[in-house]
Amino acid sequence: MSCLISARWWAAAAMAAALGLPAWAGAPDEPLTLREALALAATRSLQLAANRASTAASRNMAVAAGQLPDPVLKFGVDNLPVNGAERLSLSRDFMTMRRIGVMQELPAAQKRQLRSERFERAADSESSNNRF
Repeated sequence: MSCLISARWWAAAAMAAALGLPAWAGAPDEPLTLREALALAATRSLQLAANRASTAASRNMAVAAGQLPDPVLKFGVDNLPVNGAERLSLSRDFMTMRRIGVMQELPAAQKRQLRSERFERAADSESSNNRF
């Protein structure tokens, strides 16, 4: 039992030493200059990475806005009986109809171009606002 406690104590001591080590082991000889500190902050900033991702998403949206929308496949069943002898049968009742179709929206080319330009301007605005 004392061996187990001793092993736990040494493990806890090693963990405490490892966690406390970076606080004093990596201390620089000279303090950082303002320029170095800003460069270090810029490379480590999660907000800047998020801003770059947002700008990239806006640019991708500009590309997508300039293209035709995806076609839509539609299908359905009309007048399907839900009770009686022909319940849920697609072939017994003469009024039951099956539908299938493909639909494509065709917005005007100028409208797509304007949407694309709007997203491009938004991306340019975001990238200029996010400059350091």
